[in-house]
Amino acid sequence: GEAYIKLGIFSVAEEYLIKAKQQSESLESRPFYDSIISNLANARSKVHNLNYYHSFIRKNAPHLIEGNFKKITPLEKSYFYYLMAIGNFKKIKNLLYKYKGKFKEDEEIEFYNQIYGYTLLANNRLDKARESIDRALRYSKQDKSVYAQMIGYLRLNEFYLALNEVEKAEEYCVKAKKLCSRYDFYYWEQVTDMLMAKTQLADPKV
Repeated sequence: GEAYIKLGIFSVAEEYLIKAKQQSESLESRPFYDSIISNLANARSKVHNLNYYHSFIRKNAPHLIEGNFKKITPLEKSYFYYLMAIGNFKKIKNLLYKYKGKFKEDEEIEFYNQIYGYTLLANNRLDKARESIDRALRYSKQDKSVYAQMIGYLRLNEFYLALNEVEKAEEYCVKAKKLCSRYDFYYWEQVTDMLMAKTQLADPKV
């Protein structure tokens, strides 16, 4: 299941993870249960609709909705992406402030800056947004995380679109697309294609 998540084939990942969850629940010690729930939430955040994800975490990880994080894992990250999707930037801001130390403790500074940058971008605070997105990209390169670099390029695409600098926006979309193709990030390749279409439509020469 986890391998298919990395590839971005979330529907197949969900099938494997549901089986893994059932097997884990059948054993008294419930091995790898937390990891399975985390990955399953990540997969469900990318298939069907947002209610599908929300109903899953309401049942299996209600502490997220309550805003109680013990650490920053893919489970917590999936919840931030959910909040971004529904536009609840106030809650994102509160959670980032509340758990800033935990992001440092769990070595998730790249993710912190990425989410913070997106929140600033959504609120049209462009100068601050660029600073945060650039920091996230620097950390992703230091960590040699190709996945995080790809996300950083998509954020810069959105940043330059907000400035109506279409050529720069397209440049970063192309960079993201190359990483998606090279590393088989199937889901994000589709996202990149949609952003490229949006970018090209913003070009007054088209």
